[in-house]
Amino acid sequence: MKPFIKNSLYFIAVTIMFILAIVYKSAWKEKTAKRIHDKYIPSCKHFINYGETFICLPEIEGMKECYSLPNVKAKADSFEYKENSILGFYLNEYYYQQVNVINEIKLDDYFKIYVVKNTEDTNINESDLNRLAKSTESMLKRRWDVLTNKLDEIKYFGSLDEPILIDSYTPNKDARSFLVFMKYRSDSETIFVAGLNLINIKNRLIYLAYYKVYENEKSFHTARAKNDYLVLKLLDENK
Repeated sequence: MKPFIKNSLYFIAVTIMFILAIVYKSAWKEKTAKRIHDKYIPSCKHFINYGETFICLPEIEGMKECYSLPNVKAKADSFEYKENSILGFYLNEYYYQQVNVINEIKLDDYFKIYVVKNTEDTNINESDLNRLAKSTESMLKRRWDVLTNKLDEIKYFGSLDEPILIDSYTPNKDARSFLVFMKYRSDSETIFVAGLNLINIKNRLIYLAYYKVYENEKSFHTARAKNDYLVLKLLDENK
C-alpha cells in the first residue's frame, strides 16, 4: 500500500474514532443527567443544572417561568447585580400576557430565583445559613418598628436607596426570610414590599426574591403570604 493512501486511511480512522468519542461522551453525559434527574427530581418538569446538582424550578399556580424569553431575560438582567446569576424569573398571568411590551410596563407580583456566581459547588449547612442571615440583617439598618411617622417615611422613602426592614423570620428550618420596603432600582417612584430569602437547597445557597407593589397596609400581609408560599413550594420541589 502506498504511504500516501496508508496515511490517509489512518487519518480517516483517527477522525472517526474522535467523532465517536465525542458522540459517546455527549450521550453519556445526557444519560447520566437524566438518570440523576429521574432519581432526585422525578416529578420536576423544569430543572436547572447547578454545579453538581439540580434545582427544580417549581410550577406556580397563576404564574409563568419565562427567563428563557429574550426580552424577559434582558429586562431581568438589566436590574440584576453583575455578581448574581438568575435561574428563574416568574411573572403572573396578567403580566405574562403583556410580555411583548415588558419594557413599557411596571411589573408587580413577580419573583426570581437566583444565585451568586461561582458558588455552585460551595456547600453550606444550617450554621452557615444562620451566619449569612445575621449578616444580611445587620446590613438592613433602618427598621420599620422604630420609625416615628411611618406614613411620612413611606412617602420620603421614594427618594432613598436604603431598604427598610419590616420583619425577619424563619418560615422553614432551611430558609431565612426578610420582609422589606425597597425601591425599584431603576424607578424612584415605585415602592415595593419585598420578600428576600436565603434558602438551603441540597446544601447550596439559593436566593428567592418576591416583589409586590406597596398600595396600603394590606400589602404587608399579601406580600408575606405569597412570599412564604413561594419559598415553601421551592423547598418542597427540591426535597
